[in-house]
Amino acid sequence: MRRTFVVFGALMGLTACVPPIARAQSEAAHEQSTSWGVDITASSAYMWRGMTDIPEPSLQPSVWLSIGPLTIDSWFSGPDPDSGLRLREHDLTVEYEHEAGPINLTAGWTHYFLRYNPVDRHAHEVFARLSREAAITPTIDIAHTLESGGGTTVIPSVESRIPVSPRLQAIGLLAVGYNHHQWI
Repeated sequence: MRRTFVVFGALMGLTACVPPIARAQSEAAHEQSTSWGVDITASSAYMWRGMTDIPEPSLQPSVWLSIGPLTIDSWFSGPDPDSGLRLREHDLTVEYEHEAGPINLTAGWTHYFLRYNPVDRHAHEVFARLSREAAITPTIDIAHTLESGGGTTVIPSVESRIPVSPRLQAIGLLAVGYNHHQWI
């Protein structure tokens, strides 16, 4: 457990290394904002880091709360094809984001509750993400799983968002993940 806190502390410390935002911004920009939302994703199959976990259709609702640079997200996946409409997985994520102009650095922790797994139902992961906002946004994610097999995953990606309407957008994403010396 001590190792968990050391890794998490190191990732959080990385956010302090990013240069501060220019002081020329107005005072209004420095006020803490609070927002919340509900997102629902529907997919023809549930994929996690490039591997198909459930080949059947999946609904993935998420409820999140952001207070300034801190975001708490409660995410679910279901239905479980083996038990009717029951949820398959619940993830709780706490992340801290630091912006410096077009550069975003995020670090955080995720708790995975895997209802379908009779042995390793709980897993924890610490992560860091570095991205640069642009028409095509490059990102690199590094995540270290602390239980459930352990391991570190590195995922470089590029993403483009195209507004379809004020509340709807299309997202193009290309990502490649690497873990345990195997391309996934």
